[in-house]
Amino acid sequence: MEIQLKYGTGVLRANLPAPETLKELGPKSISTLQKPETLLQRALEKPIGTYPLLRLFHKAKNLVIVVAGNCFAGAAAKLLPRLLDQLNAADVPDDEMRILVANAENRLLSDDELAELLGPEVLQRLSVFQHDSRDARLLEYVGETQRYTPVFVNRLLLDADQLLLFGALNFHYLAGYEVGPRLIVPGCAGSETIARNLLLAYDARAGHLRPECADGRIQGNPVYDDSREAFGFISAAFGVYPVLNGREQMISIAAGHPLQAHAAACQVVDSMFKRSVRKRANLTLVGGGGWPCDADYLRVFQALQHAARITKKGGSIVLVAECKDGLGSPAFVRWFDDNERRHAQPRLHAHFSAHFIQAMRTREIAARFRVIVVSELEADIVSKMGFIPAPCIEDAFELARQGLPETPVVYLLPDGVRTAPFVR
Repeated sequence: MEIQLKYGTGVLRANLPAPETLKELGPKSISTLQKPETLLQRALEKPIGTYPLLRLFHKAKNLVIVVAGNCFAGAAAKLLPRLLDQLNAADVPDDEMRILVANAENRLLSDDELAELLGPEVLQRLSVFQHDSRDARLLEYVGETQRYTPVFVNRLLLDADQLLLFGALNFHYLAGYEVGPRLIVPGCAGSETIARNLLLAYDARAGHLRPECADGRIQGNPVYDDSREAFGFISAAFGVYPVLNGREQMISIAAGHPLQAHAAACQVVDSMFKRSVRKRANLTLVGGGGWPCDADYLRVFQALQHAARITKKGGSIVLVAECKDGLGSPAFVRWFDDNERRHAQPRLHAHFSAHFIQAMRTREIAARFRVIVVSELEADIVSKMGFIPAPCIEDAFELARQGLPETPVVYLLPDGVRTAPFVR
């Protein structure tokens, strides 16, 4: 059996013995002949839960457009110029609009990355500001949630007369889904707010992550609920949420009331990327889906989570991801040092971060499964995380089959970051 998996900007091919029970799980093939600008026009004319854009923003002043800093595959660069044109048609001139890039706790984008995100036309037309969660001078306190999260947000949100949210929607490994209320917290929040929001995913008594904090899950998810409550402290009038298929093609845009449009976009994402299986596998072969999803370990981490969800305890997982940029953070590997792990618990409230959660989940997966990794990561780092490095898919597959039944149940997830499998 020949398989091929995206690997960075290229492809890795392998000839494997054909398992009798192999099942491939990938995104549903959904596409559209409509151009992105046509999808946008229709979404703005018939929005969900509110007035059309031309009426809602007629002669608006001091409008801030919040744009997700990790927006997929040029979705912002393709659509924002047309969105600005529509706002111009509503008698909102360019000099009454500004863009705030929601970076959450990520580093600021470079000039080249900002140009790639927004496109040169937008950079020429509007003033662009980047949110920095570590800069206290940018922040203002607006209240506290019922879960005791102090909400500090970028002051531009409060100075604006109108707010419009924009971001391509996909899963989030803790909060269920990206964008929507999360464009504000954590997108435009302070470091303390982000840390306390993330801390809700951790069950301190049990010493592990809460199972309800997972991608594709909103009901009963405290991380999402906290973001949604914090969202109520600011006043956003409109949201625009593109949805892309597995081939990076824009197939849908939900626009309108920021929360109602977000819920509609979530349903579209579910229809494409959620896949169900009847039983767990003995062996799961998962690919990161190529660049940019497999640029580093922290980006491809979600693929590993998806594979673990549908693999039997004690089974094997083969992760194929280039990770040419390494782990994604030079500080991430310290969470695997014995001394750091020993002293992590007393410092959680002061230093909690997404990296801690990803490291904790990585250790949980390493303890429950045999994980073999084909990547450009250094072998000693792979071993330190509790995994087994392998030079190629064939060798990894042979290692993974050791100790398994003669006819193992095998799943293949070629696009593991974006395919969210569940056991029925």
